[in-house]
Amino acid sequence: MFSKTLIRTLAFAALLSFAGCSLYEGPPAQKKDEFQQKNLGCMKDFRAKLIDYVDGRATPEDVKRLSACSITALQTFAEFTQGESRDRFTAQEVRNFLQRYFLEDVTISDSLLKEFMRVKQAFLGGKTGDFSREDLKSCEKMITAIRDILLRLQPSMPISIDRMERESPAYIEETGRALVDAAEILGNTITERKSTYSFEDMGRFFDEIMQTFAGSKRFLFTIRSNLKVAGILKEIAISPNRPREVVTAGDWQVIFLEGSRWVSTYFRFVNLRAQNSDWMHGEGRERFGSLISEGLGHLDRMAARHCPPELVGKEKCLVLPGIPISLLRDLVGSIDWDGKILGVEFNKESIQKMLEPVITRAFGGELDNDAGRTSSRLTSEHIDRIRKLIQEWQDGSRFMEASYAHVL
Repeated sequence: MFSKTLIRTLAFAALLSFAGCSLYEGPPAQKKDEFQQKNLGCMKDFRAKLIDYVDGRATPEDVKRLSACSITALQTFAEFTQGESRDRFTAQEVRNFLQRYFLEDVTISDSLLKEFMRVKQAFLGGKTGDFSREDLKSCEKMITAIRDILLRLQPSMPISIDRMERESPAYIEETGRALVDAAEILGNTITERKSTYSFEDMGRFFDEIMQTFAGSKRFLFTIRSNLKVAGILKEIAISPNRPREVVTAGDWQVIFLEGSRWVSTYFRFVNLRAQNSDWMHGEGRERFGSLISEGLGHLDRMAARHCPPELVGKEKCLVLPGIPISLLRDLVGSIDWDGKILGVEFNKESIQKMLEPVITRAFGGELDNDAGRTSSRLTSEHIDRIRKLIQEWQDGSRFMEASYAHVL
């Protein structure tokens, strides 16, 4: 249910991107009927077609037809229509078009329109009050990118936790690669601008979506209530040298990519948990070791983005980046959870207190230095030691299995 709701929410975002990029108030009266019949017939039941996609009933040809139709509608509107201004279209004209041709059963409020235009400015550029001709070109590129994303994910649809549990490891691997590829396509499409889009902005957008689309509340409320965690995660994983509330277009590119990698790893974990009850021996051990190695690779990239202010510009900073342990404590403290990790009861405060001694003592090695037992951050050296411990455990376990099998 969680994943299906997520995909349906993304489908609505795709709807806004496809439909919202066809920005015009409408063609001149004498050409309206001809335009609708000729260019919007393929847009009929747009939302139903998107639902068919997320439920796994659409084909690649369906996706291509819908994309081609959207681009044709965009280009035809550009030829036949005109807004209040000659070279741009107001946000109100955008709303009128969306409701007239795509969202007949939905009323887009002034506040929702305002937040949608903020999203448009952050990811496509331009102003929050209107769309320029240059914005239209960006819209066409975005439609093409969405088509490529949908095509890349189509073989894996529908995506759900239930399916992750019962499918083969080969399906999980392919779905993970598809998610990363889709994130790269989306990230490469985002226009780098000076404008930012913060988690506070995202919270307001979610509030308006939940107000307009009641069915989204169950899923979006959970994300909305945990956006404070997102700010800390962003500082830990993406851009440690900027305030938590500042999120640039470049940051979002990294967020999409790194987020897809972590989701891919999580899907592998879900499959492992469902299909291998024993993680200490045989196939379960090998899959578990591979999963840990993948997660440590993600941590390595996160640690490499950090550089303590006192070391900026010095060669030492390039050697010893690391995630401040204080940030990890903040992260644990900000998460709303039930106190269980993999079914085992934990006290959140105890975990916060354990972080530093575990990182510095258990994985700090023998030296009392910044990369070892006196470090105040999680460095690549600590991560390497964790990786070596996992490898040694695997090697020892394999040796014992082989020895036992030989005796038998």
